[in-house]
Amino acid sequence: MAMAKFNVLHWHIVDDPSFPYYSPTFPSLAEKGAYDMNHVYRISDILQVISFAENHGIVVVPEFDTPGHTLSWGKGLRELPNILVRVWAHLGVTTARSTVC
Repeated sequence: MAMAKFNVLHWHIVDDPSFPYYSPTFPSLAEKGAYDMNHVYRISDILQVISFAENHGIVVVPEFDTPGHTLSWGKGLRELPNILVRVWAHLGVTTARSTVC
């Protein structure tokens, strides 16, 4: 990235299909939402990426994209999708996908 003069890595750590971040606070998000536990970022992995990037002049912007891109969250926290839907409903927004399977 630095050689191509890109200096910001906007890192979408999680997305709809998978939740590949292991949270010590909410371990079920990764245990049930990741493709498998062999492909999960841990805090030490994220710190290593950030350290490597800093040494090469790159800023890392990690992102947990909400309220969109949260289908994978519902696998680990069944109550979470309904909370997000209620927030959208409160704002007067209707969505095509109001529940998570």
